[in-house]
Amino acid sequence: MNTVLASLALRVGTLRQLAQVQVDSLRLAVRCRISPLTNGWHEDRAGLGNRRLRAALHAPILEAATTTSDHRALAHELAALVASGRFDELSARLRKADTGRWLMADRTPEALAGLRAIVQPVRDALRAGSLPRGLAELDRLSLVLQHRAADPIAAAILAQAHIDIASFLSAKARTGEAEYHARRAADLLAGHDPAALDSPLIAGLRFDLVFLTPDGARKYRSWYHDWTALQPRDWRAHRALGACLAPTGFGGTFDQIDRAGQDACRRLGDRAGAAPYVFFMLAANDAYPGIATDMMDLDLFLQGIEDLCRISASQATYNAAAFALWTMSRDYRARGPEYHLRKDALRRAMAEILRTRLREFHLAEWNGSRAEIYCAVAATFADDIHAGARLAPGLAGIEPVGLPEAPAAA
Repeated sequence: MNTVLASLALRVGTLRQLAQVQVDSLRLAVRCRISPLTNGWHEDRAGLGNRRLRAALHAPILEAATTTSDHRALAHELAALVASGRFDELSARLRKADTGRWLMADRTPEALAGLRAIVQPVRDALRAGSLPRGLAELDRLSLVLQHRAADPIAAAILAQAHIDIASFLSAKARTGEAEYHARRAADLLAGHDPAALDSPLIAGLRFDLVFLTPDGARKYRSWYHDWTALQPRDWRAHRALGACLAPTGFGGTFDQIDRAGQDACRRLGDRAGAAPYVFFMLAANDAYPGIATDMMDLDLFLQGIEDLCRISASQATYNAAAFALWTMSRDYRARGPEYHLRKDALRRAMAEILRTRLREFHLAEWNGSRAEIYCAVAATFADDIHAGARLAPGLAGIEPVGLPEAPAAA
C-alpha cells in the first residue's frame, strides 16, 4: 500500500493545467463569439498600428496567470499527505476548505482545486488521448480509497475521476461506457447529501452529471437550486443552468434563459448581486451568438459586471469581464448606428475596468489574441496614446503617464 501511495503522490505532480480551472468559475468569455475582424477593425484601433501600440503599452501581457503558485503549493501539500498515508488529515483539510468556502487567489474554490489536483493524473492521461492510462490511474485511486467511500471527500475524488472519464467517452460517442462511469459517479455521490454536509463541492459534482445521466433532465433545476443555496457565488452554477436552458441543452429558449437569470438575481441578490445574470447571458450568447446581446437587459448585465468585479476581485476576473464587454461591443458595432448607444455603454464599462481595476493582461482571458488586447487598449486610450502617453500599471488600473504638461496660463 505504501508503494501505491508513494506512486500516487508522485503522480499528483505539477498543476500547470489546473491554472485553467479558474476559467470554470470566472472565465466569462472563453466561448464568447469574437466578431470577424473586418468591419471597424481599423476604426477600433483609432489609426494606431501594432508598433505604436506595443511601444505605448507598458502593462504586462502574461502568457499564464500569476496565480499558479498557490495551486502548486496546494498540490504539493496534498501530495505530502498522500505519500505519508495521512488520508484522514487530507480529508479534514479539504472538508474545512469546502464548508468554509475558501478560495484560491484566482477565486477557484480551494476544495475543488485540491480535488482536481489529486485526480490530475487521470486528466493528463485523457488529455493525451490515452483512455487505458486514464483507467489505470483510476484503478490506483480506487485501490487507495475503495474502503473509504463513506468519507465524502474520498467519494468526491473517485466521482470526479469517473465524471472525467465519462465526459471523455461521451465526446467519443462511446455511450454505453460513458453511462457506466456516470452511474458509478452518481452512486458514489448518492450517499452524501450536499445540504446536510454543507458541501458546495458535492453539489457541484452532482450537477456535473446533468448531461451524463437520465436524472439530469428531470433534476437539473433542483440540483441548481441546491448548489446556489450553498454557494451563490460559484459562477459555474449559473453558466451551467443557462446551458441547460439553451436549445442545445434541454430544448429551452432565450426567454427561459433570461427569466432564469433575472430570477437568480432576485433570489440571490443579497449575496451575489446581479452577477448571475452575466453568466446566464454568456450561456445565451453561446446559443444565440450576437442575437442574445440585442435581447438582454443591458442595464442588468452592466450592473452584473460591476457586481462581479466587486465580489470576485481578481485580475483574472477583470480580464475576463473586459474581454466579454469588448467582444459584445464589437457585435453591436457590426449592426449599425441604431446600436451605438448600447455599444458605447459597453465600451464605457470596459474602459472603467481598464482604467480603475486591471493592471495586467492575461492572454488566455483574451482568447489568446494580442490583437484583441491592442484593439481594446486603442479604443480606451487612443487620445492618450496620440498625445504621447505611455500606459503603465498604476495604483488601481492602467494609467497614462508621461503626458506633456499643459502650458502655463499667461
